[in-house]
Amino acid sequence: RAEDVAPMQPFFGWLTVSCEGGDIRQSATGLYVYTERGREEITLPLVGTRALVLKEFVEAISAGKAPLHDGRWGMANLEVAVATIVSSAENRDVFLEHQVPVTEHRA
Repeated sequence: RAEDVAPMQPFFGWLTVSCEGGDIRQSATGLYVYTERGREEITLPLVGTRALVLKEFVEAISAGKAPLHDGRWGMANLEVAVATIVSSAENRDVFLEHQVPVTEHRA
């Protein structure tokens, strides 16, 4: 539905992920990937986040389907948020210990 599609990707503030082969940050329509070859933009589908959360909730309740965003995922997500705050406040790297793999992709 048109009302479920966001005009741009959600933006919660600047976040840069530094990896061995380059850096990644969000763009209005997806992700910017910076490597030795320069900047590449990867466009991601625009969707309303509320619709996805509600769909996952309904599937978990009505169909008994295990949610992708379970308690372990919530802990990992919170760890990233807290590490971001600590890293910024203390100007140091913060290593993550509670990250979990995502085993299913939902479109």
